[in-house]
Amino acid sequence: MRAAITTAPREVVVRDLEPPGSPGRGEVLLRPLAVGICGSDVHLYDGDDAALSGSALSGSGPGLPRVQGHEIGAEVMHDPSGRLAVGERVAVWPLLSCGSCHMCAAGAVNACLQLSIIGVHRDGGLAEQIMVPGSQVVRVGAVSDVVAALVEPLSVAVHAVARSGVGDGDRAVVFGGGAVGQGICLALADRGAEVLLVDPARARAEAGELWGASATTDTDRERLRERVLDRTDGRGADAVLDATGVPAVLDTALDIVRVGGVVVVVGLSSSSGPVHPGAIAAKELSILGSSCCTGEEFVRAAELAGRWASALDRLPVVRHPLDQCGHALAMAHRAPDAVKVLVDVTVASAPEPRPEESV
Repeated sequence: MRAAITTAPREVVVRDLEPPGSPGRGEVLLRPLAVGICGSDVHLYDGDDAALSGSALSGSGPGLPRVQGHEIGAEVMHDPSGRLAVGERVAVWPLLSCGSCHMCAAGAVNACLQLSIIGVHRDGGLAEQIMVPGSQVVRVGAVSDVVAALVEPLSVAVHAVARSGVGDGDRAVVFGGGAVGQGICLALADRGAEVLLVDPARARAEAGELWGASATTDTDRERLRERVLDRTDGRGADAVLDATGVPAVLDTALDIVRVGGVVVVVGLSSSSGPVHPGAIAAKELSILGSSCCTGEEFVRAAELAGRWASALDRLPVVRHPLDQCGHALAMAHRAPDAVKVLVDVTVASAPEPRPEESV
């Protein structure tokens, strides 16, 4: 089978590997169809150990060479248990927890101290076949391969929104219009919240309209603060969720959130930035981190993707064939007109990809 292997930082080769063979007890053999590329994939591809350190990605010691790809939309090739039918479309929850550390005992398997992630700590979806534990495979129904691949970033969003505690009628601000940011907007809209999406790229900002979010490309702090105060009767946002990984955003979030509000940090970064901690005390703010998701939240994300599939299929994406996987990883942070960069694993080659709306 063909697979894309990241052999060293910023080096990817596509070559034949031995297929995984027949699944054993508790295993399922899948054929990946579309695999999303996200910021954590790029950090691993770049060899950015500082960004990975202290995050879920550091759990079991990421290393190269590696077949990357944890945002997997696939179809079933063989499930010995009979639970899943051949050809059934599925998504893969990529987190494998130890089950014995104090975080697992508390039910926070997404923050397991020995977390292993498919596509990071073990080979992932950028191959024509992959063997995974059956417990990680979730049905997605009759959705496109793009929507199936978007379930994983949507699951990250579901967890972040759950952390925020936002509910019907609340007003939230979301920084970052990539796939996770869009997923946060979707999950907030599904809860009945009013959302303002902030992203300097027009295509990403406007994509928030798919979920009913208002949007702005203006990131000037003072003007943004005035806009938020105007939208919230002078109170400030009930919650601010940061999906950018840009350090300066945190201080802006502290400024625009209301007294007693919540700030949720989702994006990864190896950089630091200035923060005015006095605002945290004076406004009695809750500052929360959000990492990955639980198994229940992944199932919830698959259900959410099914309900919102027609809108998700309208997101602007860039699609690369497998043999351009290295280009996809290198360019994932340089596609401002796209919400998501994906690899079509079953496509051998194609002309140079361009931003498009998936249909």
